Amino acid sequence: GVDLSRYNCSCSRTEKRAQLGVSDDDVLLLSVGELEKRKNHELTIKALSKIENTNVKCFICGIGSLENELKNLVSSLGLENRVVFLGYRKDIPEIMLASDIYAHPSFREGLGIASLEAMASGLPLLASNTRGFSDYIENGVNGFMCNPYDVESYAKNLEKLASDEILRNSISEKNIHKVQQYKIEVIKPALKELLENSLSEQKEYVKVN
Repeated sequence: GVDLSRYNCSCSRTEKRAQLGVSDDDVLLLSVGELEKRKNHELTIKALSKIENTNVKCFICGIGSLENELKNLVSSLGLENRVVFLGYRKDIPEIMLASDIYAHPSFREGLGIASLEAMASGLPLLASNTRGFSDYIENGVNGFMCNPYDVESYAKNLEKLASDEILRNSISEKNIHKVQQYKIEVIKPALKELLENSLSEQKEYVKVN
């Protein structure tokens, strides 16, 4: 479950954007995850290169073995002023507060807790159409999903979200509401009941056999 209390940030969106060097005109795309192949940060970077609006910026939080490779990709695409690698951070809720869109283009995920945390922050989701995300993302309703290899579709969805503040605000309200079913106060008792039922069934099986 998600601890929603973490997303009652003491700082304001304006303050955090100022700390990060993000202007009022910038549309901030955020991605959080290890800099490893599975997380597919490459897709986000390549998609950003196809967006003509230079006010769309991307911040990537995380560390990993592909850091130099990804930075070289950014350089080769001329995106040095639009992609920022923030490394390991302990202020993710505050950075999410300062952001406008959340990118999660992984090749595979179990559930994708980071995206649920982004929903708690009211961010529209831009994800791959892999299992896990489909549990809580309704394509075109509270986010967009596409093939994790499809740069063109990813860029198209990014541009749609980046250019339409009204759409982002509408999705934001939906995600804040939808994530309530995944909050820790709901998940813990449900998990406890599941485990107790499973244990009870095992005991019955042992008796019968």
